[in-house]
Amino acid sequence: MALYAKKIKLLFCLASFLIFLMFSNLACANVSVEPAEIYIKMNNSYFEGNTTKKITVTNSFPYSISVKAYFKHPEPLELIRQGREPIENLTWLELHPQKVNISSNSSANIYIHLHIPKELQEENLNKHWESWIALSIQSEEKKNINVGYLIRTYIDTPQYLLFPLKSTFLIFIIMGTAIAASIGIIFIKRRYHK
Repeated sequence: MALYAKKIKLLFCLASFLIFLMFSNLACANVSVEPAEIYIKMNNSYFEGNTTKKITVTNSFPYSISVKAYFKHPEPLELIRQGREPIENLTWLELHPQKVNISSNSSANIYIHLHIPKELQEENLNKHWESWIALSIQSEEKKNINVGYLIRTYIDTPQYLLFPLKSTFLIFIIMGTAIAASIGIIFIKRRYHK
């Protein structure tokens, strides 16, 4: 019985989500948002700051609109893509700008910034995260415009680091020791050859 109730709840959430998207698109046919999904793939190092990934919002209304953008965890979790998990901490993701006014017949870009703390990077290797960008679109001139968009964002962290953070310090110690030993050998050879 509990499994049946869980399936009904999942179907209800999925249906609500689809109806929300359908009415958002109908009510906001004069606003286009691209892309519908964003992929951020890091190969041998972590991105820091601007990922160069962007969302473009185009306003075709004859009046200006206000767009607020923020990250959120997928909800309900059953809607997350297979093989993905929610990002551990939403504060690692930022949108710039978070709020933008778009005048009639113009566009604006919102950029994604990523900041994973260096001390947590090694333990977050080979992760496949999913987060959603929520856009709330309103108009001061037309009070009946209040629409939302959700953009799936997929983030793949590196499988390994080219120079892991802990080993970088070790490499500097080895190089420093080798340089000191080389200087010492050169100094000793010059001393005995005189």
